[in-house]
Amino acid sequence: MLSEIWSYNIDHYRNLFADYTFYYDLCQTSCVGGVGIYVKNRLVHKQLDALKIYSTDECNVENVWLEVSTAHQKFIVVGVYRHPGQCVDKFASVFEGLLETVKKAKLPCLIAGDFNIDPLQPQLRGQLAVAKVFPNYFMRTRLAVDTATVTDHIYYSPGSKFSSNYIHDGSFWCDVTDHLPNYFMLINHSRPNSQRKNNHVSCDCFLNLLLINLKIKLEMLIGCIHTLL
Repeated sequence: MLSEIWSYNIDHYRNLFADYTFYYDLCQTSCVGGVGIYVKNRLVHKQLDALKIYSTDECNVENVWLEVSTAHQKFIVVGVYRHPGQCVDKFASVFEGLLETVKKAKLPCLIAGDFNIDPLQPQLRGQLAVAKVFPNYFMRTRLAVDTATVTDHIYYSPGSKFSSNYIHDGSFWCDVTDHLPNYFMLINHSRPNSQRKNNHVSCDCFLNLLLINLKIKLEMLIGCIHTLL
């Protein structure tokens, strides 16, 4: 899921990854904002347009609602970008009705995006609890010179049926943007160990590359400090 995709590079996004479909929603009043979701084509997927929040002057938001099915399970996947400076109560009121619809569907649901809302806001927190949609990752991911805020949220509801899935999430360090990219992995614990091990290899390699990159930068920083001394 990508937030703040803007409208300039949509053709690039659509053709960036082979064998993926890119669903997106753009702001109708400016070139900024927007949200998009990539879905692997081997999965069964469709848009849930009936759940879409329609943007207004008082509730400026882009959102994508999908139904994604694997061979064994069906999910609702939601991407949200809520523009800053808007009325939280207006957004919360609309969002509440959609959460109730998701609850009635009794399907596992993943909601992620840049909400530009403090997760401790009582309006949003109460509605999520009632709908049994739980926060999974609340690290400070919007970084500025003298502030760090929690505007990027990840929520998950397991649905009504027992699930052997478990969650692993976090953030990657990135110095090319003021938002740290988050990741969310829903891992099927019932699969054989050999299958799960294969899935972790690429992740471990990527983490090793991040650690190597961090080590190089630390060494450069230490060298600069020695030069100054």
